[in-house]
Amino acid sequence: MPGSTLERIALHQTRLRAPGLSLDASGVALGARGLVLLPTIERLVSFLAVYTREHSLADPVAGAHERLELSIVRSALGAREIVLTLPATSTTLLDAVADVARLTGGLVFTGARRYWVQYRDRLAPFGYDVVELLRAGDEVDFALHHTSFTQAYARERDLDLATLLARVEPRRDASSTPLSARPLWLLVEPGLAPVLARHLARAGVDAELGLLELAPSSSLDDRPRRLALVRVAELPARLARLVTTTPGITPFAPAGPGVAVEVGHRHPIALAALPAFAAEGLALLPRPGPTRAPTLLARLPTLAPVASLVDVHLGEGVPATASGLPWDERLSLPVRLAPSVAPARAVAATMVSILQAPLLRRLAYALPASVVEGASIARARLSGGDEVLLLRAASGAPVVPLGALFSERAQGLFVLAGHDLLPAAPPAHVAKAIGASSDLDVFLYREAGDAPEALRAFALASSAFVPLCRALVTPEGWGALAPAEVVELARDELETAVGAISMDALGVLPMRNVE
Repeated sequence: MPGSTLERIALHQTRLRAPGLSLDASGVALGARGLVLLPTIERLVSFLAVYTREHSLADPVAGAHERLELSIVRSALGAREIVLTLPATSTTLLDAVADVARLTGGLVFTGARRYWVQYRDRLAPFGYDVVELLRAGDEVDFALHHTSFTQAYARERDLDLATLLARVEPRRDASSTPLSARPLWLLVEPGLAPVLARHLARAGVDAELGLLELAPSSSLDDRPRRLALVRVAELPARLARLVTTTPGITPFAPAGPGVAVEVGHRHPIALAALPAFAAEGLALLPRPGPTRAPTLLARLPTLAPVASLVDVHLGEGVPATASGLPWDERLSLPVRLAPSVAPARAVAATMVSILQAPLLRRLAYALPASVVEGASIARARLSGGDEVLLLRAASGAPVVPLGALFSERAQGLFVLAGHDLLPAAPPAHVAKAIGASSDLDVFLYREAGDAPEALRAFALASSAFVPLCRALVTPEGWGALAPAEVVELARDELETAVGAISMDALGVLPMRNVE
């Protein structure tokens, strides 16, 4: 190597002149860090794309003080190049880095701080050592010794790797980021957020929603840009077209810690193998477009379940009552009852008009003991003055087949059978919103002639219910049913012969004697 400032390291050599350079267990010269010199940003992106395809940089930079450093450097002649330094944990790591660097037009060095020497190659399997160090002043940050040149570089500025990766445009690849990714992130325009929240809550999707305030997209805007961020734990297949074809909704699939790429696209660099983004934040990288820019969040906003954001509230308060009679005012709920196409739920209660009390009494003689023992009954007067009897069945027991049937959707919340509440918030949330509990039963129903948006509701204290068997056997203390009278049949009626039917010939005129 005539004219070179480097010399090959020999087998069993023990002394080295380069500062920060030492021999590992196999005798190869290795510094604390490795350095990759690349001529342009494009070559840097190519290097990272090729290297992360089969290797990962997550383990070498896992330590608290170990990280990738990226800088733009300037030579004495004013030429600008890119320097990437990384921890040199082993020769296996730097061998792979050197192979990729040769493929993408880069050079690999090893060393520490200011002085760096060329990493080993086929001509020097144990590496290189300096013959004479380059004289570097205070303005020199990197003194590189190569077999073909010796050059000093000054650091012009550092580059943020996360910002650089966010500027690299994802490529179209429909198979790389499926909608089945978990979790799935949705970036939603503010006008669509309430509608989407109600739709996801109605569909029973485990999702959370938060609000973002981003910097204005131009200097002409005097307000921050507002968007909604939705985290979907698992998206049902039936909602795939909703999130992919609706304008204003952009889905993103996770591509690594703290980063997600728009569904249907793939980042040129395997981001999972390059930990450049903060795990507590989120970077959303959209597909290429003139109006599409990456969304970089230093931290996630506060996320709330979409079910808790559905507007379910009462127009009037719901006072509890110990008497068994409801209030004069009807409950005013911003919800509707709609016929349900879902399979029938277990019926847990029934509402019978007081006018049908005699029929209920007669029906009680035919009820099995399991129904009578577990059922309870209460009497209530509705706002219109009508009195009704309410019967509740024990858990798992059949209810009395009479009147309007109700199914218990949550603790204390009874909904007319064959109907669903819209919007379809979780029943437990609706029950909590309107005050239904183990001590207060709320019944939601509508009459046959009511308008679709009409909803009737009333509440009844659970203490107003008494066992059905007590109400039937001791009606004088209950007053709900009149005392029963046993009708005895006369003996001659019991012994009446049963009529017989005989078949004769019809004849020519079978209808002759019929008037």
